[in-house]
Amino acid sequence: MKLKTQIHIGYFFIVALSILLAGVFGYYLQKLGKASDDILNVHYRSVKAGEELLQSLSKMEQIFVKYAIEEGYDKEKFKEVLFREKRIFQSNLFILENSLEASEEVEVLLKIRHDWEEFKPYLWNPDTVSREPVRYVGMIQDHTENLRAHIRDVVNLNHSALSKNSRRSQEIYHNARTYMVLIIALVIIISGLAAYFIPQRIMRPVENLTSMIRRISSGEYGHRIYESPNNELGELMRAYNDMSVKLEAYEFSNLSEIRAQKGRIESIIRSLNEGLIILDEEQKIVLINEVAGNVLGSDENDLRNRTLSSMVHDNPVAQHLYKELIHFEQHYRGAAQSRSEDNFLRIINKDGEYEFYAKDITRVYNGDKDNENKFIGYIITLKDVTSFKNSDETKNNFIATVSHELKTPLSAMNMSMMLLLDQRFGSLNDEQRNIAQSMRKEVKRLIKMVSELLDLSQVEAGHIDLEKENICPSLIVEYAKVPLESELEEKSLTLTIHIEEELPDLHVDAEKVSWVLHNFLSNAIRFSHPHSQIEVEVFRDLNYIEFSVKDYGPGINEENQAKLFKKFVQIEKKGSGLGLGLAISKEVIQVHEGNIGVESAPGKGSRFFFRIPFTGIMTENSFATL
Repeated sequence: MKLKTQIHIGYFFIVALSILLAGVFGYYLQKLGKASDDILNVHYRSVKAGEELLQSLSKMEQIFVKYAIEEGYDKEKFKEVLFREKRIFQSNLFILENSLEASEEVEVLLKIRHDWEEFKPYLWNPDTVSREPVRYVGMIQDHTENLRAHIRDVVNLNHSALSKNSRRSQEIYHNARTYMVLIIALVIIISGLAAYFIPQRIMRPVENLTSMIRRISSGEYGHRIYESPNNELGELMRAYNDMSVKLEAYEFSNLSEIRAQKGRIESIIRSLNEGLIILDEEQKIVLINEVAGNVLGSDENDLRNRTLSSMVHDNPVAQHLYKELIHFEQHYRGAAQSRSEDNFLRIINKDGEYEFYAKDITRVYNGDKDNENKFIGYIITLKDVTSFKNSDETKNNFIATVSHELKTPLSAMNMSMMLLLDQRFGSLNDEQRNIAQSMRKEVKRLIKMVSELLDLSQVEAGHIDLEKENICPSLIVEYAKVPLESELEEKSLTLTIHIEEELPDLHVDAEKVSWVLHNFLSNAIRFSHPHSQIEVEVFRDLNYIEFSVKDYGPGINEENQAKLFKKFVQIEKKGSGLGLGLAISKEVIQVHEGNIGVESAPGKGSRFFFRIPFTGIMTENSFATL
C-alpha cells in the first residue's frame, strides 16, 4: 500500500470517528431537548391551568357566599365578577383539555367537564340565591368541592408526569454523557495508537535508510537494504541499493588507480633532493621525505603523526621550525608587523660539518584560497644551500681580510691628514688646506665603508658576540639619541619621545641594540626636512617591546621597501656609506630573536621599527592565543 494511501486512510478514519462523535452528541442533544420541551410545554401548562382553575373556582365560591350572606351587595358587581371568573375558568379548562396525554387524565377531565356543566346553571340565577341563600350556598359548595377534587387529581397526575419526565431527562443526560465519554475515549485511544504506530511505520525504514546513507558517506559501499515496503519509501530504498551497487563498482574500478597515483606521488616526494614536510591543519606531520627526516635527525616513519611542538624540547631543528611556523602564522593573521627573514637553517651533519638549508612555509587550501575554501595544512620545504653558503663565506672572508688590511693604512692616512691640518706642525695656504680637508674627508668615508664591511662579514659569519644584560628600554633610547643632538640642532629638528610606562627590562646587548636605534635616527635626520619633527615611540605589544622612529620626509614606495634591508642597497645617494646599515641592523635584531620592518608611503614620511621579545622565549601558548 502506498504511503500516501496509508496516511489518507488514517486521516479519514479519524474524521469518521469525529463524525460519529458529533452524530451521537446531536442525537442525545435532540432527545434531551424533546424531554425538556415536554416538561415545559405540556405538563407545566397543565399544572398552571389546574392551579388557575382552582383559583377561579375559589373566587366564584367566595362571591356566591358574599352575595348570599351580605345584605345590600351590589348585584351588578356580582354578575361582573362572576362572568369574569367564568371566562377564566373556561379558558383554563380548554388549555387543560388540549394538554392531556394519559388516559387517567382524560377520565378525570370528563368528570370535571360533567361537574362544570351541572354547576353552570346556578351561575345564571342570582335571584334564587337571594330567596334561599342557605340551601343555595350548600349546593354551590357541594359542586365546587367535587370540581376542586377532580382538578386536584389532574394537577397531581401532571406533577407525577413532571417527575417522570424529569427522571427521563436525567437518564437521557447520563446516557449521553456515558456514550460521549466512551466515544471520546475510543477516539483518543485510536488516535494515540495511530499517532504512535503510523510514524513508527514510516520512520523505521527512514532511519534504516539514514543509517545506510551514513555508511555510504564513510566509504562502506557493500551494505544493502533487504526489507523494503511496497510504497514510496520502498522505491527510495531500492534506488539506494542501485546507487550503492554502482558506487561499489566505481570504487573498485578506481581504487587501484588511486593507489597507484598515491604511490607515484609518495615516490616523487621521497626522491626530491629538497626536504619536504607536509603538516595537516593541527600541525601533525602527514608526510615527510628522507631529506627532511635527516635534517630532523629521525627516521621519517617515526616522525609521522607527531607535531613539531611535541619535539621542541629534545630537537633543536624542530624547535627552530616550530618558532618559524609560529611567526609565519602571526604574520598571516596580522599579529606580527613583518614576516621573519631568517630563512636559513644551520645544522651539524654526521661528519661534524655545518649544513645550511633555506626554508619556506606555505599554507595549503582545499582549492583556491581566494574562494575561501577550507584550510588543510602547511608545506615546509628545506633546500640545501650549503655550497652557496660556503661560497658566500669564502667571499666574506676575502672581504674581511681585504677590509682589515685596508683599515690599517687608511687609519694611518687619516692620522697623517689630521696632523697635516694641525697648525702646530706648520701652516698651509688656503688651497693646500682645502685639498688636505678633501683628502681627509675621503679617507674617513673609506674608513666608514671598510668598517661596515668588517661588521657585515662578522655578522654573516655568525661572529657577533652578544654581551647581554638587563636594561631599561628608556636607556637604549638615551644611548641612541645623545650622539645625534648636534645634528638635530644643525637642521632645527624637533625630537619627541613617547615611552610607555612600566615597561619590563630587556635582556639584550645594549650597545648593539642602541646602535640599531641610532642608525634609524641617523637616517631619519638625513631625510627629514629642516624644522620638521621626528618621533620616537617605545611600547609593549604582546610579548614584545617595539621601538619605532617616524619621520616626515619624502617617504619610500612599496617597491623600494621590499629591498630596503638587503646589502648594498641605497634608495637615495644622500649618505657616504655602502648601504649596509639596515642590513646589519636586521642581523642584529634577528640575533635577538626579534623582527624589523618599515611602514612608509611616498610624501607621507617613514616609520622604521624593530621588536624584541622581553622574555626571549616563544612557547606553544603564544601560538594558541592568536
